[in-house]
Amino acid sequence: MTAAIPTFKEEVSPGRVLTMDADGTGLSVIDPWLKPFDDALRERYATFEKYDEQIKNTLGYEDYTKGWEYFGFNVQKDGGVMYREWAPNAATASLVGDFNNWDVNAHVMTRNKYGVFEILVKPLAKRKVAIPHGSKVKITMTMPHTNERIYRLPAWINYVTQDLNVSATYDAIFWNPEKKYVFKNPRPKRPESILGISSPEPRCATYKEFTKNILPRIAYDGYNTIQLMAVMEHAYYASFGYQVTSFFAPSSRYGTPEDLKELIDTAHGLGITVLLDLVHSHACKNVADGLNEFDGSDHCYFHAGEKGRHELWDSRLFNYGSFEVMRFLMSNLRYWMDVFNFDGFRFDGVTSMLYKHHGVGFGFSGDYHEYFGDNVDDEGVMYIQIANNYLHNKYPDMVTIAEDVSGMPGSCRPVREGGLGFDYRLSMAIPDMWIKMLKEETDEDWKMGHIVHILTNRRYLEKTIGYCESHDQALVGDKTLAFWLMDKEMYTNMSDLTPLTPVIDRGMSLHKMIRMVTHGLGGEGYLNFEGNEFGHPEWLDFPRVGNDSSFQYARRQWNILDDPLLRYKYLNEWDRGMQLTEEKYGWLHDAQGYVSRKNDGDKIIVFERAGVIFIFNFHPTQSFTDYRVGVSQSGKYKIILNSDDKQFLGHGRVDGNTDFFTTAGDWDTRPNWIQVYIPNQVKRHSVEGDLWIIIDASVYDMSRFIDMHPGGAYPILEFAGKDATEDFYGLHRQEVLVKYARFKIGTIANEQPQIDFYQPGDISKVPYAESSAWMGFKSPYLNESHFKFRLAVRKICDSLAEEAREFEDAGVKPTDEFMKKLGDNHLLAMNIGPGPMLNGLILPSGLKGEDFDYFHEIIVHEETARWKCRGFDDGSIAGMVISAPTVMNFGSPQLQQKIIPDVIAGRKRICLAITEAFAGSDVARIKTTAVKTADGKHYVVNGTKKWITGGCWADYFSVAVQTDKGMSMLLIERSEGVETKPIKTSYSPSAGTAYVTFENVMVPVENLLGKENKGFLVVLSNFNHERFVMISQSTMACRLVIEECFKWANQRKVFGKRLIDQPVIRNKLAKMIASLESVHSWMESIAYQMNNMSYDEQSEKLAGPIALCKYQVTRMMHDVSDDACQIFGGRAITKTGMGRTIETMQRTYKFSAILGGAEEIMADLGVRQAMKYFPRGARL
Repeated sequence: MTAAIPTFKEEVSPGRVLTMDADGTGLSVIDPWLKPFDDALRERYATFEKYDEQIKNTLGYEDYTKGWEYFGFNVQKDGGVMYREWAPNAATASLVGDFNNWDVNAHVMTRNKYGVFEILVKPLAKRKVAIPHGSKVKITMTMPHTNERIYRLPAWINYVTQDLNVSATYDAIFWNPEKKYVFKNPRPKRPESILGISSPEPRCATYKEFTKNILPRIAYDGYNTIQLMAVMEHAYYASFGYQVTSFFAPSSRYGTPEDLKELIDTAHGLGITVLLDLVHSHACKNVADGLNEFDGSDHCYFHAGEKGRHELWDSRLFNYGSFEVMRFLMSNLRYWMDVFNFDGFRFDGVTSMLYKHHGVGFGFSGDYHEYFGDNVDDEGVMYIQIANNYLHNKYPDMVTIAEDVSGMPGSCRPVREGGLGFDYRLSMAIPDMWIKMLKEETDEDWKMGHIVHILTNRRYLEKTIGYCESHDQALVGDKTLAFWLMDKEMYTNMSDLTPLTPVIDRGMSLHKMIRMVTHGLGGEGYLNFEGNEFGHPEWLDFPRVGNDSSFQYARRQWNILDDPLLRYKYLNEWDRGMQLTEEKYGWLHDAQGYVSRKNDGDKIIVFERAGVIFIFNFHPTQSFTDYRVGVSQSGKYKIILNSDDKQFLGHGRVDGNTDFFTTAGDWDTRPNWIQVYIPNQVKRHSVEGDLWIIIDASVYDMSRFIDMHPGGAYPILEFAGKDATEDFYGLHRQEVLVKYARFKIGTIANEQPQIDFYQPGDISKVPYAESSAWMGFKSPYLNESHFKFRLAVRKICDSLAEEAREFEDAGVKPTDEFMKKLGDNHLLAMNIGPGPMLNGLILPSGLKGEDFDYFHEIIVHEETARWKCRGFDDGSIAGMVISAPTVMNFGSPQLQQKIIPDVIAGRKRICLAITEAFAGSDVARIKTTAVKTADGKHYVVNGTKKWITGGCWADYFSVAVQTDKGMSMLLIERSEGVETKPIKTSYSPSAGTAYVTFENVMVPVENLLGKENKGFLVVLSNFNHERFVMISQSTMACRLVIEECFKWANQRKVFGKRLIDQPVIRNKLAKMIASLESVHSWMESIAYQMNNMSYDEQSEKLAGPIALCKYQVTRMMHDVSDDACQIFGGRAITKTGMGRTIETMQRTYKFSAILGGAEEIMADLGVRQAMKYFPRGARL
C-alpha cells in the first residue's frame, strides 16, 4: 500500500494554473524535458525538506537566523557585554582589547560541549557599558596539544578598520555608538553601483557622498533599484569586494555603519529599492583578519583540505552541510535585512556554489545531464533553497538575483516546485555578446538573428536581468561599451562645439540602440553599470601594485556628464527616456517580446511587447522611407521614444507627431501592418481601381470603398491623388475615419496632422464645451478630488461609449457583460447618490465611497450623458436613480441584502413602475391593486403600468399599488404573472419603455417598501434626487450641443464664409451659452446646499429650487435645440452624420420636460413652496 503524494496548484503565468506533486517535481510539469530527472529532483527536494525540518525542530528559524543576537558582542541592559564565539578546535579562549590592556588572563571565556566559548564582561559602573565604543578587540585562543596561542578578529564583528600606515591587517572595533541611526522611511532598473568609485576624484568615495551626490542622479534617471557592491568588508580593494573577511561588517573604507543606514534610508525615501551584492560563495583566505583557520583548524567554517579551496579565486569554500556554518550564513542574510533594511540580494558566484567543479574548466552546453548527478554540490543547492525559501517567506517583497553562468533549470522557480527560489538570473551572455561583436565584427557583419537569440535565450517562465556591460567587461585590458564604440575620439570630439564626426555619430547611435534593444528584449529587468547611462569612457582599474596604487581609473567622472558643452548629456537623457517610458508601458513586467522580424539583409529587428512596437535599424548606411512593419493590434500608433530625436543628438529625420494607422493583412505573421508614405507616391494613385486620397496627412486607399460610398463615386474621384481634408470635414465627422480606419495605408512623411483628434479621456478645448472649472477658471466648490475624479470617470465612460452607442442605434437590451462593466466601475452604485451604500468602496481615481459628494455625482451624470444615448442611458441606469433608493431607504434589511448587491453589480436590473394610462403626474389615481391573502403572508397584485422606463429589461419592479386604505409600494420580482411589452416612443428602444402587466402576482408581505398605505411618502422621498440627476444630465446635453455648434460654425462655409463669421450665428451661440452657464451655476449652488443639509432639510428647503431649476433647464433645452437646428439646417434632422447630436437633442429633450414632473407642475411647485415662506406683512 502506497500513500498518495499531496499536490498543489500553481499559477505559473496569468490564467495558466498547473497541478504539481509536492515532491519537488513541479519543474518537470513546466518543462517536460526534465521528466527523466524526476528522481533526482525528488532527492534534491528531500534534502531540502530534511534540513528545513532540522532547523524547525531544533532552534526554529526565528532563533536560528538571528545568530548575531547570540554570538558576537551583545550589550546587556545593565551595561554588561555578553560575547560568544564558536571555535570547536580551540582548547581555551580569552577576550582581549583596549578595554583590558590586552591581558589574556583578564577575561577568560568558558567553553560548552558544542565548542561555543562565552564570557559576560561586567559593566564598569552602573549601566556604564563594559567596553567603550570604538575600542579595538580580538579573541585569542590556545590550541590543544601544542598550547600555541593565536589571535583572531571576532567572526561576528560588525565594524573593522584598516590603518595602512601601520599594517594592512584589519582591526576589529567594538561598535556601540550612543546615537544609533533611526530609519525614517518604509521599504519601497537596477544599476550596479560600486561605492568606492562613485567619486570623480582619485580616492574612495564615502557612503555620505553617495547619499548626497549619486542617489539623486539615480532617482532622476528613473531607476527603481540599486545594487551595492563591495559593502561586506574585504581586505583587498581591487577584488571588487569579493574577498570578504568580515561578513557582518560594512566596509569602513566608505564610512560607518550608521552612514550606510542613512544611505539606504534615503534611497527608500526616493522610492529606490536597495540590493546587497552578497558573497556567500567563498571567503578570503586571510587568517589574521578573516575566517580562515579561525579556531586553528582549516575546517571551522570551511571544508577541510583541497575541497575547501577554490583553485581559481584562491579563496576558501564554505561547508554548507554544517549546522553552525549554515547558522552563520542564514543569520548574515537576516542581519543585512533587519539591521540595515536592505531589500534583497544579488548572490555572487552561484555557479561555484551549485557544482563541485565550481564552473572552473567546465563549459556548459545546456545538456540537462550537466545539472544532475555527481557534478552537483547537493549541500550548496540545499543552502540556496533553504535561504531563498526562508527569505521569501519572511520578506515577501524582497528580491534575490542569481549570478550563474550555467543556467540551471528552475533557478528562478519557487522551491516548492523543486526550483532554487531566485526571482531573477543575470543574463551574463548578453554583455559578452556585445563586447565580442564590437571587438571582432564590422557593422555589416552583425547578425540580427544571433542578437535576437542571445537576448531571448532564457528558460520558460524564469525571469532574467538583461544588461549591456558590467565591471567584468570594463576591467583593465578591456574597455567600456562607449570606449569600444568611440575610443580616442571621446577625448577630442565629445564637445558640442566640435563637428559631429562619423565615429561619434555612429558610436552614440549604437550606444543608444544597444541599450534599448537589450532593455526591451533582454529580460524582465534591466541592469545598468554605473556610468554606462551616459557613456563613461576608458576602463576600470583599481589601485594595486601594478599601477602604483593609482585611483585614476577607479572612479566615475560625473563631471563630464555635468558639463553642458559635452555630449554625454544626450546619452544620459536617452537612458532616462528609456526608464520613464518603460515605467509608463511596463514591458519588463510583460511576457517576452514577440519578434516578428530579424532581417540580416536590412539589418532590421522588430518586436512587440506590452503593446509597444520596437523597431531597430542597425544598417550602417541604409534608411527606409516606406518600410512595412507587422503589428498585432489594429488602430493608430504613435512614436513614444525615438533615438533619432535631436534631444538625444539624433538627426530629427522622423516626425514624432505622425500617426501610423494600420492596414489589415498578414505581414511577418502579424494580422496588420503600418507603413509611412511620402507625398509624391500618392499622386500616382488617382484612377478608379487604384485610388488614394489624403486626409489630414494620412493616406487612404479608396479603391475598394468607392462602391460603398453613400454619395457615389464622383466625390471620391474628384479628389483622387489629392488632399481632401477640408472637403471631408465639411461633410463628415471624425468618427467616419475611425470606422473606416482599415482603409488607411500610411501617413505623409514630415507632415503633421492639423486636426485635433479626440482621444479617450481628453478634456475639450472648445470654449464652453466643459464647465468653467475645467476651462482654467477658479471654483468655490471643487477641490482636487473632483478634478482627479472627472478625469478617471471620463476615461471609463469613453472606453464604454462606442458600445453604448451600438445598443442605442440597434435599439436592443444592453448585454449582461456591459452591465457588469458598469457595475465593476461603480457607475451603477454612484447613480444612487452619496450615502452609506458607497461606504467601503474605492471609486474611480481612488476616491473613497465615504468622500463621494453631490459634485462627484454631477460629474458621473455629466460623463454618462456624453454618450449621447438618451434612450440607452435611461434604460440601463435610470433604475438606479429612481427605483433602487426605494429599496435602500424603505426595504427591510433582508430585502436590501437580497436585492441591492446584485443591482449595483449589474447582475440584476430594477425599474420604477408608478404611472398608468390614467395616472401620470396624478399618482393618486392609480388603479393597480394589492390584496392580502387570507393568511396575511402575501399580496395578490393586479393591474397595468404604462411608460415604465427599463421595464422590458427589469428583474425587479418598485410598484405603486392601491391597498385597503391608501397607496402602498411593493417590490415585485419578475415571475409568473408579470408580463412586459415594449412601447414605441421617440426614445431608442434600448430604453426598454414598457407596459407592465401584473396578473394575480403573489408578492410576499416582506416585500413591502415603507409602511402599508403610506406609499405616497416613498414616492415623494426621492423626487428631489431624481430631478437633481435630470438637471445634471440636461445641462451636459446642452453643453454637448453647444460644442457641436461651435465646431460646425467654424468649419462650415456658406457663400465663401464660415458660419461663425455671421453675426446672427454668434448671437444664437451667445444666447445658448448665457442660458447654460446660468443654469449650471444654479445647479452647483443646489449641490452645495445638498452637501451641507440633512435629508430632512433638503426635503423642506430645496424641493422648490430644484423644481424651478429643472423647469429652467428643460426650457433651455427647448431653446438650445431650436437654435442648434437652425445652425445645422437639414443635418439636424438626420440621425447619422454631422448633425446626429442635434437630432438626438431635438427628438428626446421632451422626455426631460415630462419625466420627473412636467414643466408646468415644476413651475407651480416652485412657486407654491416659495409661498410657504412669504412674509405675511410684506407689501409694496
